[in-house]
Amino acid sequence: MSSKSIYPPLKLIREMEFNYPRGLELYENRLRNKSDDELPFDIASDISLHFFPDNRQQEAAEVCALLLTVIGEWRKSKQVYSFSKELTDMICDTEEALLDSNIFEYLPYPCFYLEVKDISNIHGVFVKYLCDAANHHIIFLMVCNDGTFCYNIFDLEGSSTFYTMTKKYADEFEEAEYRDSLKKCILFAFQASVYLCAKNCDVAENPNQRKIYRPNNTVKDKFSEIRKWDVGYRIANEVQKSTVASPIPTGKSQTGHSRPREHWRKAHWHTYWVGIKGHQHKELRFVAPIHVNDNDDQLPIVNHKTDTK
Repeated sequence: MSSKSIYPPLKLIREMEFNYPRGLELYENRLRNKSDDELPFDIASDISLHFFPDNRQQEAAEVCALLLTVIGEWRKSKQVYSFSKELTDMICDTEEALLDSNIFEYLPYPCFYLEVKDISNIHGVFVKYLCDAANHHIIFLMVCNDGTFCYNIFDLEGSSTFYTMTKKYADEFEEAEYRDSLKKCILFAFQASVYLCAKNCDVAENPNQRKIYRPNNTVKDKFSEIRKWDVGYRIANEVQKSTVASPIPTGKSQTGHSRPREHWRKAHWHTYWVGIKGHQHKELRFVAPIHVNDNDDQLPIVNHKTDTK
């Protein structure tokens, strides 16, 4: 892969190695020898002081620490998720739902990358969940096609929704075009992240990337180390087939009730109580869209398990 076509997340790693020489290496070494009470972000913050020791460079030091925390985690496994346009439209069109801070404990990896489609200038989003005894945060690091990036850390405590948190962040930007793109991107990142927590998520390894996937014991940050997953492509195939299939005639069903016209029942989020009695907790789950009045009366969704953490 030429330097002109280098995959944006890998390009960001190269830029980090240029701006913070041996920063990722120092971070990895400290993580391997950290004490039980040390947090990764605190270690990254300490390392950032090597590059920005002046108190007047505090903002630059914070950016360095965040990049070390996010990229330092992602480059270990290099997991990438690519959502079909059909599923993206479905999850971004769901109704508002209250956030629950324990939702993201079910993410498939501590850090992963979401490829973004049809959003101007944005290639994708790194998602990193941070949790300790007192705090629950999620970091979205947006990577633009030109190699630039922006980020935000969302506090998941308290009652809020994807939409209100997204709007509050995006409204801070003055340029309307940039603001609208960020709003769409953040909303997708929230919804996509929660979808990956659902037990019925439709995930399968990308067949083209699987042919070249060659993980290394020693991280070398090559494109062949990336493992890519297709999300919602089975749903996409079903949606496409439903648009060309002959419509099922309306009229009376076998039970004597009127048969509704073939259509998709909108996807939505739903809160379930899970766990044994007396030790239950709430989880927000994705209720898959249902193809009403097709031959099987609904679209079954298959869960393809990814690697464990």
